[in-house]
Amino acid sequence: MEKKSFIVLLLGFFAWIFFVSGAFNWLAIPSFDRLLTTIFGKSNFLNNLLIILISSVIVYSIVWIAMKRNKHIA
Repeated sequence: MEKKSFIVLLLGFFAWIFFVSGAFNWLAIPSFDRLLTTIFGKSNFLNNLLIILISSVIVYSIVWIAMKRNKHIA
């Protein structure tokens, strides 16, 4: 990953933490953890395992798509 791409990734991450999540909270839009709690109910080992797997697939897909698009641009 290039230095510029890494910096943009970090800036996006911090923007999400400080601005977007606060705006979602202010607009009463549920966060990802509230959504998962609503879907799966009370936390137990199986639910935690499913949540980790689903989250991992989502993160992997986003990173894979970003890397694939970056290769086509370069």
